[in-house]
Amino acid sequence: MRQVFAHSRAPLAKTSIRDLLDSKDRTRLEQILQALDRGRGVEVATLDVTFRLRNKQTRAARVQVTLEQASPGSNGDWLFVIHDMQVEQQERAARDAREAALHRVAQEATEDLLRSHERLTSAERQLGTTRVDLRAIADNLPVLVAYVDAARRFQFANLTYREWLGLDPEQITGRLTHEVLDADYAAAIEPYVQRVLNGERVEYEVGARLNGTQRTLRGVLVPRRTDDASADGYYLLVQDVTERRALLDRMRHQAFHDALTGLPNRRAFLDRLDQVCAAGGANLAGILFIDLDGFKAVNDTHGHQCGDEVLVEVARRIASCVRAGDVVARLAGDEFTVLLTGSAIDHAALQTIAHSILLTLSQPIALTAAVVHLSASIGMLPRDQASSLSGEALLRAADAAMYRAKVAGKARIVVHAVWE
Repeated sequence: MRQVFAHSRAPLAKTSIRDLLDSKDRTRLEQILQALDRGRGVEVATLDVTFRLRNKQTRAARVQVTLEQASPGSNGDWLFVIHDMQVEQQERAARDAREAALHRVAQEATEDLLRSHERLTSAERQLGTTRVDLRAIADNLPVLVAYVDAARRFQFANLTYREWLGLDPEQITGRLTHEVLDADYAAAIEPYVQRVLNGERVEYEVGARLNGTQRTLRGVLVPRRTDDASADGYYLLVQDVTERRALLDRMRHQAFHDALTGLPNRRAFLDRLDQVCAAGGANLAGILFIDLDGFKAVNDTHGHQCGDEVLVEVARRIASCVRAGDVVARLAGDEFTVLLTGSAIDHAALQTIAHSILLTLSQPIALTAAVVHLSASIGMLPRDQASSLSGEALLRAADAAMYRAKVAGKARIVVHAVWE
């Protein structure tokens, strides 16, 4: 972000994204945020904007935004991923064009299928002609299209089944759905099939294996109604949304993880800490605030690339000293934190873990271009010092204990006390 906007960290932390946009882009952004907030079925929105930088410079960027539900009952937060388009513009523009074309085709297909459904129910004598039209439309769509009767038997399937499942429509027609579909997929959509056969239009998103590959499929089931309004079958349209789901997962990962070490970032650490506090704090065993001693000299002497190698190795060593369920995070720079939970970790066990981290970080770190010797100062906040404090307050208390360790001579552990 500092590179894109040519700002230091402090001004950016006080700057609204809206303030970096002209009125036209600001209006477009507001419209997208409103649409996402109203939950109109769009999970990830993308728009191209021009940011206004310092010295009257501008920079084209692509903004991807989604509404993240952090925990049950919360309003959620906006997640933004901002891409500099100077390198990626041509490739992303081509991809966006393909995605937009696919979206338009799928939208048109849905509308055409619904219109075909209305024609089918209006008069039985038009059934033959309509089936020809439906076949022509459906066979040219990159989605699964079918009609299944009330006995769960395929009466129509488009050519995409051959591409996705390796079966021609002629091999599918007349067979039961569980004879055609993967068993796990058929079981996963069964509740939705029961609902559509009861006359309800339903949508779903489930995982399924297609030709040995795990995919994420989104389906729409539309009941075919008879004169008495009961459903004697249903139409289905299934899209492959694997790439869209992967994009959303990548955005979430980028928002909550440190890009260098892969550890949770400050936001993720505080979210987890707040969850523990909200549950009453009884599960909180302790917090360790770790700051490397002499890390600046590594960057000054060996360069930032070596410094990055050190941070990656430090992250690995800290993680090796704790349990799988504990949270190790990189807050910023050479600051790391550990959240330990569970009644199995008492004060003595917490001391043992902290000393283990202190010892492993004091061992030489062999880099590509040098061998580095470091130590660490650790502030420890045990369970008995953490009652009735918020997540932010707990982190500040552990930070203060770490600072006392620095002042006392570094390479040591200082335990937070209530009187601090």
